Amino acid sequence: MTVLILILISVYLSCTDPLKEPPGSISGRIYLDPIPQDGEEWAYVRAFNDLADITVASDPATREFFIGNLPVGGVQINYELEVYRGGYITYRDTVLIIAGSSLVNYEVRLHQIPSGYAVFQDGISPDTSYRDCNDSYISVPDSNTVHGFEDLLIVSSSAPDSINRGLIHFAFNINDYFPAMDSTVIVVDSAFISLYLDSASVTGSVQAAMFSLDHFFMEDRANWIYYGSGVWPGGPGGSYGEPTSDTLTFDQNSSGWVDFSILGAAERWFIDLRRDGFLIKLIDENQGGSLYFRSSDSQPDSLRPRLYMKASYIAP
Repeated sequence: MTVLILILISVYLSCTDPLKEPPGSISGRIYLDPIPQDGEEWAYVRAFNDLADITVASDPATREFFIGNLPVGGVQINYELEVYRGGYITYRDTVLIIAGSSLVNYEVRLHQIPSGYAVFQDGISPDTSYRDCNDSYISVPDSNTVHGFEDLLIVSSSAPDSINRGLIHFAFNINDYFPAMDSTVIVVDSAFISLYLDSASVTGSVQAAMFSLDHFFMEDRANWIYYGSGVWPGGPGGSYGEPTSDTLTFDQNSSGWVDFSILGAAERWFIDLRRDGFLIKLIDENQGGSLYFRSSDSQPDSLRPRLYMKASYIAP
């Protein structure tokens, strides 16, 4: 009887002793998007925790990888998994490895690190087919006039009975140019709208800024009273809030390209995809002065408004 009990105890200990549990393994395939020009579709795969830290390279021909002899120290344990290769976004995951078992058919697709910048300009960029910059200006006293397809964006005032305010909007799918990536956070480094100033008619100097619109507008219908198919919700003159851009100063000699920084607005685009565009106005419309910017309908194409964005992909 005593011998039988000892045998049972020995069998029990051999089945539960963490040091005697068989190791686990993981295998699968790694895909690269896009495939490198040399066709070598491989990446490093690392599995690690407090018990082990093992790195292998996937086979460039078959895309397969295998990591064996992963100590478990018990029935099961978590391993941190990293898949990486230069020029691609690192993939991270936590996998459960079970003693004596193999986690198979684990597939990962690594995406190339995006360029991190985009430029939008009608007829120019991202390519010559882009025609999605909508702009106009709205005026009083000619409050019913539509200026959507004129060569100039006029921003001016001769207070209080004569005011012109610009409207501008760039349409694009932000995910096409700044796609969300697993295990990364998108940080906007810079964003600005560049306008080409043909001329300025001011006494002394004037200041102008961009304001985020609270409602979209229709280029072929917007005027001082209507955004397009209805009245401006905020009242005549456009629906807008506080300044979104930095404030720029212009004098009689000002001309050429000017950059309105819209960094704060661009950061919000990654949270709320809605973009209604911007209103451009003089800070003090009682002061008087006129700024004449090239519109998206002007010639040559190279002087049309452009939106520039640059962002970084950061590991959290």
